[in-house]
Amino acid sequence: MRLFLALPLLLAFAQDDAAIQDLIRRLDDGDPEIREKSQRELIKAGSKALEPLRKALSSESAEVRVRAAQAIRSIENDLKAREVYPAFKALALKRTGTAGEILEDLSRQTGVKFDASPEQRRTKASVEAATLLQALDQICAGPDPLTYTVADDGKIRFASERHPATPASYFEAFKVFLTQADVMRKTDYKETTVTGTLSIQTAWEARLKPLKRVRYQGFKAADDAGRDIEVVPANPENMIAIGGGAGFVMAGFGDEPETTGPQAFALKGLSPESKSLATLKGQVVVSFPLARVDVVFEEPQKGLSHTAGDITIKLTSVSTRRNQINLTFSKSKGDMTGLKDEILGRLDPDSVRAVDENGKEHTGEIAPAQDNAAGGVMIVGGPGGTEGAKPLKFQATFPTLENKDFKRFKFRFSDAVFELTVPFEIKGIKLP
Repeated sequence: MRLFLALPLLLAFAQDDAAIQDLIRRLDDGDPEIREKSQRELIKAGSKALEPLRKALSSESAEVRVRAAQAIRSIENDLKAREVYPAFKALALKRTGTAGEILEDLSRQTGVKFDASPEQRRTKASVEAATLLQALDQICAGPDPLTYTVADDGKIRFASERHPATPASYFEAFKVFLTQADVMRKTDYKETTVTGTLSIQTAWEARLKPLKRVRYQGFKAADDAGRDIEVVPANPENMIAIGGGAGFVMAGFGDEPETTGPQAFALKGLSPESKSLATLKGQVVVSFPLARVDVVFEEPQKGLSHTAGDITIKLTSVSTRRNQINLTFSKSKGDMTGLKDEILGRLDPDSVRAVDENGKEHTGEIAPAQDNAAGGVMIVGGPGGTEGAKPLKFQATFPTLENKDFKRFKFRFSDAVFELTVPFEIKGIKLP
């Protein structure tokens, strides 16, 4: 009986294995499209394809070896990505009642803890939401003043203050919302030209720990007159053209930009009679550090370097007198906005160690050097530019080393980053 019940499972496993072996054979097919498709299918198969792919690394075919290695990296990164961003489970919350009753439902479905006074819990609310952040905004949209903040421990605390009502878009654990909009209308008695700016921001549930940077891409917008609008990153030139842009935060310009704070964009092509943006669509790319690897420098000295994924780490000086090692981090490709925050997010701060000439281990810390220009922003020509990029300077210090020679310097650093693309659509953005 047991054999009879297990037989369908054994047949399924055998069929899966045969299909995977067939895909591996096709990695060496004469048709490049078949090779590409087979590699994609192997990646889609996930963990069950790992062992056959590892065996394929010893294939006589160089094409099979290369594609198998690429597929293994993709599958392993996908598995790591699930650890930092597990599958999202949508809420099924639709009810009208007191805030306390709705918060009890939210807590049961999400496990999040809430701190609200008895008076705040008696506030009337109506909620129809599929995400936590959407539900919280709807709870705070009632007639009574109520807003929320997220504490360091992840608990959500409520205050009896008016919640900012801003147009927003919700996707899984994320919220993209408008923080400010401005318009400048000019006329020369012949025609009226309209230019504008807006700033948007992204928030996420406290359980997530992405890098402190986001980037926006793929904008599509239309005003209420039906005209397509071009959305471009704001810079000092187009902000001045609009009239100064006071109050806007332009991530990527100036000192110490907060790349998870509001980011400003310029609107081009607005209709003279436009009073709002009917829709603003786009994508937010949010990055998560994956599993960290050991970065080790034996007999550390000036000029030694180590590569961790797309980051090159180089020692620029080793000072026994100061118990300090100076190093730089540089990125070979990709978005440079907020690189300092990215490096700090990829670094394990509790792993910084040095071994002295007597074999004794010392705990240290790595921090940005004070002389990083513009807070380490490496942008020429706007966010995402790479021309003229300079390495970021960091310092590793070891207070207990006591003027002894360094024999080893090590720390843990993420050699890969998982990028999650979050789509958004904000509707009905009023223009002044």
